[in-house]
Amino acid sequence: MKHDSTQPLWQPSIERIDASNLKRFGEHLEHKLGVTFDDYQQLHQWSVEQPHLFWEHIWQFTGIRASQNLILAGKVRALLHGRYNVSFGDVRALAPSVLRHRVLLNFHAEAERITTDTVIARLLEEVPEPSSGL
Repeated sequence: MKHDSTQPLWQPSIERIDASNLKRFGEHLEHKLGVTFDDYQQLHQWSVEQPHLFWEHIWQFTGIRASQNLILAGKVRALLHGRYNVSFGDVRALAPSVLRHRVLLNFHAEAERITTDTVIARLLEEVPEPSSGL
């Protein structure tokens, strides 16, 4: 039996799509920014064209657990370095350890040997340092 390569081998049910995090993230973007996407390719293209907005809303959508742990670890790191405040450098240094388990790679990323650390490093490159110099 030969497969038509223009057709997907499998497609999720409507129920499964409606219950997906990707669908909920799209609803989050529609609610917060008024943007909609007909398919994953449109969302991907938007993420490439608007990386600051994409990462800002990924952070909002995924919740605050990782950020709470990141700040707590930052406080400990600051104290170990004789400071009372968390710096951007603290956050930058700890982000891979705190966020590594929260990033899931798709097949394409794995095929290109992109690691979670690479994704986190790109995220940190996109986040500007505060003008306060902290």
